[in-house]
Amino acid sequence: MDQIEGTLKVLGPSRTVSQGVTMTTCSHIEIGDRIIKKVMVFQPMTGPLQVACQNPGVTTLFIKNRYLCGIRTPDGKVYASEMVGRVGIYVCLVAAAFLGLITLPLLGMGVFFLWLGWRIWKLLEAKNSAGQIPNAVFL
Repeated sequence: MDQIEGTLKVLGPSRTVSQGVTMTTCSHIEIGDRIIKKVMVFQPMTGPLQVACQNPGVTTLFIKNRYLCGIRTPDGKVYASEMVGRVGIYVCLVAAAFLGLITLPLLGMGVFFLWLGWRIWKLLEAKNSAGQIPNAVFL
């Protein structure tokens, strides 16, 4: 997991979508002298992110697989995305892998299902890695 520190300056335009988990995709986030593009933010994390943008000071962003997993605000509070406990997302992962393998010979439809399963896997990996952030309040 990448830890990026600096003063949070700009949150780019964003759009909210639901992929089993509601999240917002920011076109870019400017922190310190770095610009991070296409960062996906889990819905409960948007509040602390906006508060950190309004307060001067050093902010730390915890990012994995282009997902914002956690944030340390300038006042020292640490927020993290809660761990995934939803059985439905795991069922979708298994279903996507199963459908991908079965439909692979059918005009490449299986490639789409395998890609979908890969995206779900990356989401689960990012959500569950938030548990590695010490002293975090899970939202």
